[in-house]
Amino acid sequence: MGPFLPYGSPFAASRRDISDAEKMASGHLQSEVTARFCVRSCQFTRGLTTADRLICDGATFNILGIKEFGQRRTFLEITAVSAGGQ
Repeated sequence: MGPFLPYGSPFAASRRDISDAEKMASGHLQSEVTARFCVRSCQFTRGLTTADRLICDGATFNILGIKEFGQRRTFLEITAVSAGGQ
């Protein structure tokens, strides 16, 4: 498979780290940071999959899941976990 390579230009996203209470409720209390990113749906962001990674504030995140939301499905919510237990 090989190393990950940069793909596409940076894009704006809001980030919300999942709280410890949410992690405990789901039974996934870990030292990793799990976050939800909200991005505008476009051709590029709709092409993202769980095989891709995100970089935010210098931390690398593995994508766990992607779902559409908002009126007319104009946004995507990407759930991701830090790749290095950061």
